[in-house]
Amino acid sequence: PEQIGQPFVGLLDQDQLLDRVGSTDPDEAFAKLVAEARSGAEMPARDWRWVASNGSLQTVSMTLSAAEIAGTDQMGFLCVARDVTEQRASQELLVAALEKERTAVERLRAVDTAKNEFVSTVSHELRTPVTSIVGYTEMLMDGSIVEPDPDQVRLLETIARNAQRLIVLCNDLLTLSGLDSGNINWQAEAVDLTAGMSVVEDSVAPLISGRDLALTLDAPDTPVLVTGDRTQLERVMINLVSNAVKFTEDGGVIRVRLEVDGDEAVFSVTDTGIGIPIEEQGNLFQKFFRTSTAQRQAIQGTGLGLSIVASIVSAHGGQIKVRSAHLEGSTFTVRLPLRAT
Repeated sequence: PEQIGQPFVGLLDQDQLLDRVGSTDPDEAFAKLVAEARSGAEMPARDWRWVASNGSLQTVSMTLSAAEIAGTDQMGFLCVARDVTEQRASQELLVAALEKERTAVERLRAVDTAKNEFVSTVSHELRTPVTSIVGYTEMLMDGSIVEPDPDQVRLLETIARNAQRLIVLCNDLLTLSGLDSGNINWQAEAVDLTAGMSVVEDSVAPLISGRDLALTLDAPDTPVLVTGDRTQLERVMINLVSNAVKFTEDGGVIRVRLEVDGDEAVFSVTDTGIGIPIEEQGNLFQKFFRTSTAQRQAIQGTGLGLSIVASIVSAHGGQIKVRSAHLEGSTFTVRLPLRAT
């Protein structure tokens, strides 16, 4: 009621009015404000700041349209206004929250990039001296420099074994860094998984030497061809079999099988080892995850192997699944699309 009899433009925030129409004079500002409506077109809805009777500002979505007064040559103007103050405030809060989240994501991405670069650099720098340690240790062991005493051979074997573990760790970190950053160049060649079974057998032979484990490998007599990176696919196969050896106690059995199922190559590793608790299997392919059983039994590992395996399989368009239970063994199954003929 306090606004009755006041100029229409008096309802509007004067600073905004000046900015939009270039004047705060009631007549001049009103003429400019309704100029578009006079042409017969309805002005599109636009947010304006209105001044309430108590001096507070409200955000109002407003349209103006012209209407002729019947029987006269006069023209009137219809203003439809809707208070959207709370709605716009909510939208601004949402925009601010999204911007804050976007900034946080960018910072996390920058931190992740820096982490990958750091891991890659450190792994490269660490691998070089460790490789030298391995080389010189082998020279000391084979008598190239001086014939070692039996007690020294045992110590040198420990050095070589742990140095090899460090090299494997460096390679895993480099691979993981490359996978995270997308900097790995995958080869796309014909890979015979049947031939890969022989590589697996040769690679795990030192691991089962001196162990009471039954290892069987079953593969077709003909090539099983897929498209991909030979080194990385062999890494998948070796890693899964090595894990089976690591987590299976003496007296156990490990079965490795390669077969063709429709248009897929299927590689599976079954063991009678310590198994994986069902409630933990959802995290099995996460980086650095180690099962409670492995930790309780102090079985060595970094928790990187299966994460890398899953990433390699996914990059080749395949799938990896696990079937296991606590103390009931495990079966890991990898499915890869066969190479198109």
